[in-house]
Amino acid sequence: MAAALLAAACVAPAPRGAPPDSPAATSPAAPAPQTAPSSPAAPQTAPSSPAAPSPQTASAAAATIAPPAPTTPAEATLAAPALPAIALPAIALPEKIAVPGDRAVFVAHGAPGDRRALVYLHGRCGDVHAFRGWAPAAARHGTLIALVGDTPCKGGWRSTWSHDIAGLDRRIRAAIAAVGAARGAPLAGESVTLIGYSLGATRAESLAKRSPGRYPRAILIGGPTTPEAASFGGAGAVVVMAGARDRRRHLEDAAAALAAAGIPATFLVLPAAKHGEYGPEGERVLGEALRWVHERAPVSGAPGQ
Repeated sequence: MAAALLAAACVAPAPRGAPPDSPAATSPAAPAPQTAPSSPAAPQTAPSSPAAPSPQTASAAAATIAPPAPTTPAEATLAAPALPAIALPAIALPEKIAVPGDRAVFVAHGAPGDRRALVYLHGRCGDVHAFRGWAPAAARHGTLIALVGDTPCKGGWRSTWSHDIAGLDRRIRAAIAAVGAARGAPLAGESVTLIGYSLGATRAESLAKRSPGRYPRAILIGGPTTPEAASFGGAGAVVVMAGARDRRRHLEDAAAALAAAGIPATFLVLPAAKHGEYGPEGERVLGEALRWVHERAPVSGAPGQ
């Protein structure tokens, strides 16, 4: 019995956790192998871990996967494709132009290179800006210049016209020169189209009578008096107009008398217009009137000439 107990005590105990039937439970522990001191052991690679890529391989892989680095503004500018040239808009011409020694004038500019000059004379204490409603039609036939009357009206900023026709002629020539300078090219001040409303129509008639060569075309709208054939002996074309709701019999008769005297003349009506109005079709009718007078008395320097 004592011999049996001594033999059992010489057997190594099994490691904790090992199953009772494993080799570790029944075999004595093997001595640890010794490493030769002169030969360092080579590092072992764990079988479950893949080999780490080299720095060169990692860089190539990153270049393939990573998005391109953002460019700086300078690089983006250099790399951008050339853009087509963009035409800059023309500089707008002023609608109010100073005239040396006189009041400023108001302008609706015609096309570049169109030398035709149109002069608008408003009515008694009328609105110098009344032409704005049909300014697009005027601009298709030249540059329109609206003068302000030389005599102020009482109680307001509006004005009327004196009987100084020679002075009015000088003012018109100065205004045409100033507008031509602002446009960068002279207008045809030697062949002007006059557009007069009410009292302005009578002044336009007086100008045509005084200087028929300079004012060969006249559009007379809503005049208080009957235009006379003697005033337009050298005229190239005359249009007489009135509003449909204005006094107009004397103007219709005047247009017929001018035509009978051999003067190219016609009469036009402004639909639904009272005195002091151009009505809803003012632009169309004024466009017809301007086309009519320019077809019969063309201006040198007009488009297409």
